Amino acid sequence: MSCRFGRRNLLVVSVVSVSCIGLALHFVRRLIVFLGLRFLQAVFVQGIYVTAWTLLGELLPPRWRCRALVAGAMTRPLGMALGTAAGLTVQHWRGLQLTAALPLLLSLLYYWMVPESLRWLLTRGKMRRAKQVAGQLARHNLLTLPPTAHAQMDHLAAHVYVDLAWESLITLFRTPRLRAHILITMFMW
Repeated sequence: MSCRFGRRNLLVVSVVSVSCIGLALHFVRRLIVFLGLRFLQAVFVQGIYVTAWTLLGELLPPRWRCRALVAGAMTRPLGMALGTAAGLTVQHWRGLQLTAALPLLLSLLYYWMVPESLRWLLTRGKMRRAKQVAGQLARHNLLTLPPTAHAQMDHLAAHVYVDLAWESLITLFRTPRLRAHILITMFMW
């Protein structure tokens, strides 16, 4: 989905969904509704992790990528530890749902700081936006883009632009190699 709609957009949809479902869980009275919402929330949580991981990997240069991805991977156990501490502090399950959902909603306040992936923009042929994002990233890092940067982006986009027709999720299972990779990944989790 992030390949179709953009990393940043899917990340926001996932964060909002997890937060809203978390807030709704505070008011649930039936177990079956609670379980259904928790399942749906788990789906969107994976959307956050996978999309944030991909975005982080695509925004950073290769020399920083490994360190940043390891640091990003540490957020999951850190979140589990904080969740445990919150569970010990907030004893009632309804309060715990709010404790988990509200901080995630606050993360939307810095949504404007997260740029879209340059790689995604280039592969989708969104050159004007890619050049804007590259300029913003350079300014934020107190750098100037070399004069050849825009020409290099044009050249790269001409070679990587992908305009795939997406009929459905079945598209992911069309080639045997991709099908095997997806199935292996599903069984590993």
